[in-house]
Amino acid sequence: MKYLFALLFTGIALCAKVDWPDFRGPGQNGQVETHLPETWSETENVTWKIALHDHGISTPVIIDQTLALTAATEDGKKMYIITVDFASGEILQDELIFTNEEVESMGGFGINTYATPSPVTDGELVYAHFGTYGTACIDPEIGKVVWKRRDINCRHYRGAASSPVLYQDLLILTLDGIDQQFVIALHKATGETVWKTPRSTNFRDLEDGKPKAGGDFRKGFSTPIVITVGGKDQLISAGAKACFSYDPGSGKEIWFVEFESHSAAARPVFDGEKVYISTGYPKADLLAVRPDGHGNVTDTHVEWIYQKNVSRRSSPVLWGNRLYMVDDGGVATCLDTGSGAMIWREKVGGNHSSSLILANGLIYSFNEFGDSRLFHASDTFKIVRENKLDVGMLASPAVKGNSLILRTKTHLYRIDS
Repeated sequence: MKYLFALLFTGIALCAKVDWPDFRGPGQNGQVETHLPETWSETENVTWKIALHDHGISTPVIIDQTLALTAATEDGKKMYIITVDFASGEILQDELIFTNEEVESMGGFGINTYATPSPVTDGELVYAHFGTYGTACIDPEIGKVVWKRRDINCRHYRGAASSPVLYQDLLILTLDGIDQQFVIALHKATGETVWKTPRSTNFRDLEDGKPKAGGDFRKGFSTPIVITVGGKDQLISAGAKACFSYDPGSGKEIWFVEFESHSAAARPVFDGEKVYISTGYPKADLLAVRPDGHGNVTDTHVEWIYQKNVSRRSSPVLWGNRLYMVDDGGVATCLDTGSGAMIWREKVGGNHSSSLILANGLIYSFNEFGDSRLFHASDTFKIVRENKLDVGMLASPAVKGNSLILRTKTHLYRIDS
C-alpha cells in the first residue's frame, strides 16, 4: 500500500533497539503494525501508573526498556528530562537540564506548557528541545548531558511546541517565533550548527511595519516530516502562512505552498503521492499537495482543499486511500485521498489535541477529558470501544510491542491486554 512510503523512506538511521523514536512513532505518522489493548480503565489492564511532577505534554520516546520524556515547572523556571523503566514503571533518572531566570509568558494560551516539544532518539542518545530555552543531548542510561545549546533563540510568544527531528547525523529544530522564523540543523554528536534556513514567508499581516494580533500571524507549532520523492529526501515543514519543503541535508528550500492561516500545529502526513497539510488557525484547511514541484507551487501542485472540521492540533492518520482526522472539537472525518471527498463525518466527543494512532485496523483517539474512543479505519463509521481515565490527554500516545503508553495531564500509564 502506498502509505508504506511514509514508513520506509524517512532517512532516519535508527538502532534496532529503538521502539518509539519520535512522537508519532518510527514512520512519523502514528501507524503501527501490532495488536494493542482495546479496553482499559483506572482498574483494568493497567500494568503500572506513575505520577509525573510539574507540567508537560511531550510524548515519551522508547529505547529498549527505557522511556524518556520531558517536564517543566508551571512557571518555566526549571526544565527536566525523566527516564522510566518500561517493565516496572520505576523512575530511573529525573534530571534538571535547564534553569531560567526569566521566561516569556504563554500569552493566555491555556493548552501549551514549557515542556511541549517531544524528545527524539536515535536508539542511543535522547535529544530534548525546549524551544528558545535550550536543546540538550542526553545519555538516558546515566542521565548525563552530552552537549547543550542555549543560543538558538526566538520569541515564542505562546510557547514552543515543534518537536525535533532526526535525519542521518543531523538534529533538525523548528523555531517559528513572532520575531524570527527559521529551521536549523545541528550535528547530533556535537550540537554544532550545520545549516540554518530562515523562512522566506511573504507575510502580509503588517500594519505600519508591526505584526498584527501580537505576532500570532507569524507563529508556528508544527513538527516536520521527512519524505522521499524521486529518490531524494525532503523535509516538509509547516509554518505560518506557508508550508515549505527543504533539502534536509543542506537546508536549501525546494518548494513552498502559501495559505492564509497561521500557527499550524498538526503534523503533515505523506502517502507516497501527496503531502496532507493542516493550515492552522483561526480556521484550518486541509491541503493535498504533490511534492514534486519547485518554487511557489500554490497554483500548480495543490490537488484539492478540504475545509470542514479540519483538525488544527491533532495529527491525522492514513490507511490505504483514506485519511482520518479528529478536529479540536471532537468531530471525526474520513476523506478519500484521491479526490478529497468526504466519506463520513461523525462526532466522537471532547476536545482533541493528542494525535491519532492506527493499529490493527483501529484508530485510537484520546480527548482532553480522559475519554478514548476506538473506531474502524473503514468507510463505515463504528466506535468499537470507549475507555475512560481519570484525567485527560494532551500528549500523543506511544507504543512498545503490544503495550500502549499514555501520558495524561498528571500521570504516565502502561496499558496491556
